Amino acid sequence: MIGLKEIKLANESTGLQQILQIVLSIVFAQNEGNDITIVMDDFSKAFHIELASALVKIFNSKESLNQFIVTTHNVQLMDNDLRIDQIYLIDKDFHGISNLKSVFDFEDARNIGRHDISFAKRYLQGKFGAMPVINIDGLCSILSK
Repeated sequence: MIGLKEIKLANESTGLQQILQIVLSIVFAQNEGNDITIVMDDFSKAFHIELASALVKIFNSKESLNQFIVTTHNVQLMDNDLRIDQIYLIDKDFHGISNLKSVFDFEDARNIGRHDISFAKRYLQGKFGAMPVINIDGLCSILSK
């Protein structure tokens, strides 16, 4: 079929729905002259890393009047021109208690002489804690039953 057809937003992908919500929130706030705080859980779960990176750059731009608080499992975003005081990690202990940690609080992050070592790489090396503990043997034993 050639031509235009309306597609309901509910039928669009999760990523498109999420990006439209973000963009409309930003535009609305900017047009009203208000600065607002936008909170997003599991940011970037439905978009490509390039789109997520572009959004983070927009969030941090001098043109943005808004504050953004986002959670993500996308480690690559740690190296996306974020200030060290903008990166926080959640570390859950064996009792199920979560602790919020700033990367700024780790001396390794503040006093690193080499800027070619990324935050993501240091995180994955376990330098900042907050790494998941996965019992692979336990999971495999469940599968073998």
